[in-house]
Formats: sequence, C-alpha cells, structure tokens
Amino acid sequence: MYKLTICCMLIVVLATAAQATNRPRPRPVCVGRCTVGDLRRTDWVCTRDARTNLCTRLRPCRLRERNCALSDLGLKPLRQTSLRQCANVRGIEGTARCAPTRNPPRVRSCVDRSCVNQRPNSCWRTRDGRNLWLSICDARRVNCVNRNKPLGQLVRVQDIKCRIKPVVRA
Repeated sequence: MYKLTICCMLIVVLATAAQATNRPRPRPVCVGRCTVGDLRRTDWVCTRDARTNLCTRLRPCRLRERNCALSDLGLKPLRQTSLRQCANVRGIEGTARCAPTRNPPRVRSCVDRSCVNQRPNSCWRTRDGRNLWLSICDARRVNCVNRNKPLGQLVRVQDIKCRIKPVVRA
C-alpha cells in the first residue's frame, strides 16, 4: 500500500510540473516609457536601417519604446549608429536617407610652427623671373599656398643670382 501511495504522488507531481512548463510565462513589462521630462530633453539618437539605408532621428526614450515593441513581436531591436549619419534628417524626430560616413577631406595647414622668426637665407626664383631672398620656411609656405597654381611656385636657385640682380624682399 505504501508503494502504491508513493507512485500516485510521483505521478501527480510529474503532471503538475509538466503543466507548469507548458504555461506561457508572463512577458516582462517594458521599462523606459517616455515621461514628460524625457520629451522635454533635447538630446537624440540616430538609428539606421541597413536594408533601406534610411536613418531615423529620435529621442532615447522613443528608441526604448520601439525596441520594447519589437521584442514583443520577436524581432531584432534597433541599434544606435553615428550621429553624423542623421545629418539629412530635419527636425528632432524624423526619417531620411542616411548621410555618407566618409571623413571630410583634411584641410592642410600651410603654417609651420617650427618656422618662427627665421631669417632670409636663400635665393628663390618665381616663374615670372623675379628673384626673392627668403628663408626656407617662407618659401615652403608660399609653395603651400600656391600648390594649385604652377605659376606661383618658387624654385631654389644659387644665392649668387640674388646678389647680381636687384633683390625683391617679401
């Protein structure tokens, strides 16, 4: 009799455990709903849809809300991307074609900080035949400024050429 009671109890426990695992678990309540304070803030995030190359600018709390809704549907959450990609989006919230992520061309500076107060020490000729008595740093700066103008480039010549002809100082 004792063995029969234990077997019945074991069957009841197994049946209860099987029913407990088949029950749907309650979904977690999404945290991060937008509050009035969140909507007053001016910060925003950028998300990118890789399939359509559309970028969406929205508030961080709106991103949390959308990700919560997507997780309820069993879809992948949205991820943040670089803020530069939302450059084409107008307003605080909106969608537009993503801006390219290429780095802007680097502007080359023609100022050499190591060339402060250097004295003229060499002869340089312009394309129009003038001779100039300049320092090497000044000549580099002139060539840098005129890098797209071949007629504005200076060429190094022998120092004696500047002593023979009249010298023009820059």
